[in-house]
Amino acid sequence: YTGYRVDDGFQINAAVRMHDGSYNKFIHGLKLANVELDRKVLSELAISDPPGFARIVKLATPQA
Repeated sequence: YTGYRVDDGFQINAAVRMHDGSYNKFIHGLKLANVELDRKVLSELAISDPPGFARIVKLATPQA
């Protein structure tokens, strides 16, 4: 059953969009930054610690 993963993906997507990002670019940026948090942890962090999640979004966003 993949229902939880789908729900986590929706939660992460919504949280990333609040920071003007896209889910795919965020996940790719995490890999490039060697951030090894799974989607369940990211989803919980987006809900329970929005400032902490914002710092992770910033880590995963390439600086121009």
